[in-house]
This record gives sequence, C-alpha cells and structure tokens, in this order.
Amino acid sequence: MIPIRPQPGSSRSLSSFVGRIQPTEDALQMLERGVDLLVSDPRRMGKTQFLRYLAREAASDWVSVMIDFEDVHTATAFLERAAQALSGEQALSAQFRQTVLAFFRTFEGAEVGVATVGSLKLSAAFEGQDPLVLLDRIVSQLDRERADGRGFLLLLDEVPIAIRNIERREGADAARSVLQTLRRLTQTTRHVRWVVCGSIGFHHVLRAIGATQGDINSLTNLPLGPLAESESWELANRLLLGAGCAPGDIDDESVRTHAEECGAIPFLMHHLGLLIEQRGWRAPTPAQVRSAFVDLLNDHDGSHAVDHFVERLDENYGANAALARAILDAIAQGGAVTASEIATQFSNAATAEDIGQILDLLTRDHYLRMTSRRFEWRYTVIKRIWAHRRHLETVL
Repeated sequence: MIPIRPQPGSSRSLSSFVGRIQPTEDALQMLERGVDLLVSDPRRMGKTQFLRYLAREAASDWVSVMIDFEDVHTATAFLERAAQALSGEQALSAQFRQTVLAFFRTFEGAEVGVATVGSLKLSAAFEGQDPLVLLDRIVSQLDRERADGRGFLLLLDEVPIAIRNIERREGADAARSVLQTLRRLTQTTRHVRWVVCGSIGFHHVLRAIGATQGDINSLTNLPLGPLAESESWELANRLLLGAGCAPGDIDDESVRTHAEECGAIPFLMHHLGLLIEQRGWRAPTPAQVRSAFVDLLNDHDGSHAVDHFVERLDENYGANAALARAILDAIAQGGAVTASEIATQFSNAATAEDIGQILDLLTRDHYLRMTSRRFEWRYTVIKRIWAHRRHLETVL
C-alpha cells in the first residue's frame, strides 16, 4: 500500500486521491448518456479533487476543461475566466483558440497568441457587447470542435458563488442572465457535457436573484458525501503510513477509529494524520487516535475549514439565522425530532410554516437529514464540530 503524506491543504496532485469509485462510475455513465451533472456538497468534501479525478478517468472519451469561478464578480469576468481556460487547452485546434483569443487582450498588455496566454481581458473593440453573447458564440463553436473524435467535458467549479457575487455587484438581472445562459447552453450543445460544482446550495442563489428551480433543472444531482467505508479505511491506512507508522505496527482498529472519528471526510482525515505525524506516534492506539481528534476539535486553526457550518448561517439565512442556529442547537442536544415538535418548541419565534421552510433549507444545506419523518444531523462529525464551537452540552 502506497503511503500518503498528510496534506490538509488543497493539493492539486491526484497521487493522494482515494476512493469515489461509485460516484465516478455513475458520473461517467450519465455523461455518456448525455446527462449534465450538479455536484453541490459542502466545502471540504473533496469536490474539486473529484473533478480533477473525473477528468483523468474520462480522458479516453472527453477532453476536459476545468474552470474555477470562485472569485468572479461580473458577467464579463465570467466570460474571461471561461475563455482563459479554453484558450489554454492544447487539445483544441489552433483555429478555435485563435477565434477565442480574437475577443481579448492579455492583462499584462502583450499581444495574445496561441502558444502562451496571460490573464485575458475583453478587448476594447468588444467591451460594449453583451459578454454572454460572446460566451454563447465561443461555446457553440466548441460544440463543433472534435479532438480525436472525443467530446468536451466542461467542469465548472464554484458557479453558485459566482452567480451570487454577480448579483451583489451587477444586480439580480445580470446574475439571472448568466444562469439562464448556462442553462440554454447545457440544453443546446451536443458534444459538450457539463459538470457544475458548488459549495453553497443553488437554492440560496435562486432565491436571491429571483430565479426558480427551473433554471437549473437541466442538471442532475450527483452526491458525494463522505468516503465509502472501505475507501475511508484505505485512506486512513495510507495516511498512517505517510505519517511514519511502520506497516507491521498499524492496528486495524486504529485505522477504523481514524476513519470513523473524522466521519470519513478526507480533509479531516488528512488533518488527523498530520497531528499523528507531528506527535511521532509510530503505532498509535485507538485511544491515541481519539484523543488526537479531540485536540483537532480544540484547534481552531486545524478545523477552520468546516467552521463555515457555524459561520455561513448569517450569510445565507438572513433574518432567520438566529432561529436556524437555535434549531440546530436543539437537535444537537436533544436528538431527532419531528417538524411538529420543533414547531411547538419554537412557536413563540415563528409560525409552523416558517419553521418548516427553515428545516427544508437546513436539509438542503446538508446540516440535517430526515429519516422516518424525523430530522437529525446528517453527519455526526459535523454535529460534533458544531456542538464544540457552540459550547453545547450534548452526548456525541
């Protein structure tokens, strides 16, 4: 088994990628059938690495282009970011890339060319034109391209954040136009498949820009979630090897404990592996693994990447943020409850209808899940982090 050095940061190397066998198979089959995908798991579930892995696994049938839109704030910047990625893809014809580059100049002011391209900015000749019309022209031409008989797979990361940013900078109409342009392109391209990814739910964005679920109903949801059990055990084993543990000294129970304490979330597993490496444990016991995870919870720098579960309520829930926090606190402390029980408990704060809407949002945002008509925390490890950050008395 090949060791993996613990890397809590966002590594671009696929050498440390483990698992996701079933989601990958599902994705490839759906893409082959012409289905476009939406991946909208919470942050740090490994979505970006999954996109890179999917691109590699799809290479025999698709030319993949990955585009990160997280820091995009305007419709023009959305176009420029897409053009930047497409113009740099060497599998595309020189004619196509030259056509793309004809709309732009480099940020540094040098002349654009096919071989090397700097940061693209829309040229003065096209500044007055609708950037979404230009995006449509570029993608339509891409749809007519063929690279060794392969189609094209566009992997668009953090699209919901970009749509939200555009709404805040340019208004709801501009943001809605970008989203509707993407929807039209997914419906009209024949040789381009789309995988749209985001760490905030589209439901928040749709509400903010006055759009509806119909604006994204061309995308089929592909859930990732934590690793499968056997995959999490493999990652834990390889991380312990990478942390300096000798193969013969790694106890199977310690491996399982490592995976279970972290809820099979790769980012947390890497962090826990780093703590074990730093402490020089060559044969950590299950008790030591558990104690290290408690220390991880106590280390705000160590688990900051999942703090958004605590911090993002104000941004996404507005006036209902305090009530949403109180509901999550109650379920963390008291266990699974029905909607009517929550409505009764918080009847002085909101109507049953309003509480039902908040429960729906909390479920869509992966805080909660509903089983047998009762709401409970979806991920035990996130519940633990929530309870720890909120200083709750709860049985974990």
